[in-house]
Amino acid sequence: MDSRWWPSSSWRLHFGKIFWVSVHPQFASNHLLASSSKDHNVCLWDLRTVRGPTSALECLTHDGAVYSARFSSGTGRFLASSADDGVVRVWERADTGFHMLKDTIENLSHTSAIVRPVWDPKREGMLAWGSGEGVRMWNGDDVDHPLAVAPLPFPPVVTSFHPRLDFILTGAQKGKLTMLK
Repeated sequence: MDSRWWPSSSWRLHFGKIFWVSVHPQFASNHLLASSSKDHNVCLWDLRTVRGPTSALECLTHDGAVYSARFSSGTGRFLASSADDGVVRVWERADTGFHMLKDTIENLSHTSAIVRPVWDPKREGMLAWGSGEGVRMWNGDDVDHPLAVAPLPFPPVVTSFHPRLDFILTGAQKGKLTMLK
């Protein structure tokens, strides 16, 4: 058997369940990783120096369990996080770490859905997520003006950009798959 597939290291990094792990697209050689957890944090780690919860490079907080933390495609300039407090936040990478770019893109606390934003693999800073009304889109270059909502009959549970073509796929709890062009 190939030993690459066996755990070579293991750490307790959060004080609650880890919901998401994302590797930075350009700093993979630097081992930059983001993890989100039930402990209300998105933590950034350098896998070369990680030893436990106190070795985090930085922790970004929400007021609830954080279900998603994803670096943007391409340069990884942005990090989107979403939590059960109903808030989607966008953080921007700077020389001194990640800084909150937009505190609340959308407050979804009135819904019971778990929101997981996704980045467009073709356009840096283009973000989409399912909301109660449909699919919302946001552009990192215009932080104060979210793009229009694509209304859907069923609230999407999952959203995905096509890696090469210009459309989005969404899936709903009722088994409905929708393609948006």
